This record gives sequence, structure tokens and C-alpha cells, in this order.
Amino acid sequence: MSSTESTRATIERPRSVRDVLRAVAGASVGNAVEWFDYSMYGYLSASIAVVFFPSENPTTAMLATFAAFAVSFVIRPVGGLFFGSMGDRIGRRNTLAIVVLLISGSTFAVGLLPGYAVIGVAAPILLITLRLLQGFSAGGEVAGSTAFLAEYAPVARRGFVVSFQNISAFLGALAGSSLVTALVAGLGTEVLNSWAWRIPFLVAGPLGLAALYLRLKLEDTPAFRDLQETGEVSSAPLRESVRGNVPNIARTFALAVMHNMPFYIILTYLPTYLVGRDDLPGGGPYLAASVALVTAVLVLPAAGALSDRIGRRPVAAGAAIGYLLLAYPIFMLMSGGNLLGVLVGQVILGLLFGVYGSAPFSMMVELFPTRTRYSAVAIGYNLAAAAFGGTAPLVCALIVDWTGDDRSPAFYLMAATVLAIVAIFTAPETARTRLR
Repeated sequence: MSSTESTRATIERPRSVRDVLRAVAGASVGNAVEWFDYSMYGYLSASIAVVFFPSENPTTAMLATFAAFAVSFVIRPVGGLFFGSMGDRIGRRNTLAIVVLLISGSTFAVGLLPGYAVIGVAAPILLITLRLLQGFSAGGEVAGSTAFLAEYAPVARRGFVVSFQNISAFLGALAGSSLVTALVAGLGTEVLNSWAWRIPFLVAGPLGLAALYLRLKLEDTPAFRDLQETGEVSSAPLRESVRGNVPNIARTFALAVMHNMPFYIILTYLPTYLVGRDDLPGGGPYLAASVALVTAVLVLPAAGALSDRIGRRPVAAGAAIGYLLLAYPIFMLMSGGNLLGVLVGQVILGLLFGVYGSAPFSMMVELFPTRTRYSAVAIGYNLAAAAFGGTAPLVCALIVDWTGDDRSPAFYLMAATVLAIVAIFTAPETARTRLR
């Protein structure tokens, strides 16, 4: 650490409440649009399977759809490297503006694609190409928006402010699930599969332009502007972030596994699994996902604020241990064949998801210096998203197919919890420490 950055570690620029609120609003709206766009494929997996992967065997069609979902995650680490390096060199704001424009454009294009019945095998090929563009851009969002919020936040309120990264992400995903629920309830599954599935994708276009405008109205973070003013912006942030930071990148990876896996189980696997159940009403699966997300949104700010008071590690550890103990009971409830059990299971899952979505994200950005924060978090987070996030629906479907037990994905979730617990208990306590 340079002498100038060392000085900034003890003397922070004061942030006015107005500046912090503007930063939270701008970053959050863009982040909500990003995850509205990205979650659409998950919510509409059943319709996409019909339109782009027709098959006489519904399981085969669904596995192909989940495989296409997972493909977008293969490129996310590449997007993380690209946008992480860009964010540490040219700034957080400009990079995040490019990210939201790219994902909104590619999502809008999905809504225009003809199906398999019209252009044959070209349809799924084009779909996968656009999913790769979505994954590439998504690789730059989480690390960038989390760093942006952390670098604007007052030191004593950083956990609370950073919690809006996931609050906005969940609200974006919730807006997507609500729109799909309304379409199913108003038009029916047959109409949804025929043409109405395009509506949520097409909405991404104007939403993306609005988010771009809001992000460009913001100033870059005080921390990054300090680096620019003193000429300390890293010229090779990827190389510098790896040099000496491998243990913390590994911790970021482990922490991110325990966020990504439940996220895509809620958004993609469970709604699609429940759609195939004849004992639930038509909109029930999407309602259940919405319940989990609403619960998480309500819990998140309180959990973030609590981590400012008692520390990141106790809050993160409590959520991780909760996953370990409750994963199997949650899947028992949701495989019981009634809507009430599904909703109760989703409420419990949403509580754990909300608590875990707070402190670990503050920990991730607090582990690294400003010069390489975007790059380092992007590396660890996106490797976890690729390995355990995008593959979660596919792996869960395969596990159930192999075992014949609808509750078996719980053990996969429990195994991931062990990684997170090790990372939490080996990481330093970072609450109320000033950013390096």
C-alpha cells in the first residue's frame, strides 16, 4: 500500500447524506434492471423449453433449457476479468453504464427471436449466443455495484448501504417474477408459451435506457477519484489483484458459492420443478418464488445494519449454519404436494437468503484495496457463479432424476455450506474498518 493510500485509510472524505442517497439510488436502479433482465430466462424456462427446445420427452427439453441457462455462466468469469480490469482502470461508473446497456440490449433481442418451429436449429443457437452476451455483461455487475456502494458508504453504515446491492437485485428479480405471474394468471400457460413470453424480454429495452441515464448522472466514487487525483490508478489491476490476494480471492469464491446456489435454485430450478406439479395452481410456482424474494428484501437491510453493529462474521455464520440445518426440511416442505408447504419452505429459504445476502458482500469488498477491488471481487465471485450458480438448476434436476427423490438437492446445498463456513471463520473481521 502506498503512503498516500495509507493516509486515506485513516482519513476518509466526508460523504453527505445526499451524495450517499444519490449513489444508492443510481446504483440500485441499474442493478435492479440488470437482474430483471438476467432472471427472465429462469422464470420463463418452461416456455423457452417449448419454443426453442421442443422434444417428445419433457425432461429432455427441460434439461436442454437448463444447459442453455448454464452456458451463460461459462463466460461470466471472462466478463468479470474484462469489466473488473476496466472498472479499476477507467472507473466504476462508466464501466457499470456499459454493463447495463449490454445486458439490456441482449435481453431485448431474445424477445425478438423466432422459435424452433420457424427457423429450426438456428433458433437455439441464436438464443445461446444472446445468453453468452448476457453472461458476459453480468460478470461485471455484482463486483462493480457492490464496490460502488461500499466506496460511497460511511464506514459505520457500510453493511447497511451495501445491502442495497442485493435489495435492488432481488427487487429486479421480483419484478420479473411478478410480471410472469400476472401473464400466467391473465393469459394462461398456453398463451404464455405461444407469444406472451416475449413481453418481459421486450420490456428490458426501455428499462435499460432509463438505467443507463441514471448511472451516467452519477459521479464516480470518492475512493476511485482519490486514486485518479494522486495518479495511483493501477495500470495492470488483474495481475496486481492476483499477486498476494489469492487467499482472499479464494474466500470470496467460497462466500459467493453460498449466495449463488440458493439464488438460482429459487429463481430457476424451483419454479420450473413446481410448474410440472399438477397439485399446484397455475401461478403457484411463480408466486412461491416471489414470496421468497419479498422475504429476503425485508430481511436484508436489518441484517446489513446488524453486521455493522456486531460484525460481518457472526451474521454470515448464522445464515450459513441455518442453511446447513434447514436445507433438508425446506425441500421436504416444498415436495409435500401442497401450496402452503411450498410457501412456508420459500419463506424460510427467503429468510436465510436475505441474511446471507448482507454481511458476506461487505466482507468481499472489504478484503481488497481500492486499486484492485473491482477486479479481485469479480474474479472470485464470477468463478463461483459459473461453477455453482448457473449449473445449480441443471445439477438439481440431474440429482432428482438419478435418485428419484425430490428432496435430494438439499444435500448439494448443504455441501456448499461447508465451503462458506470455512471462508467465514478464516477471514478477518472487517466491520467498521476503513477501506484500504
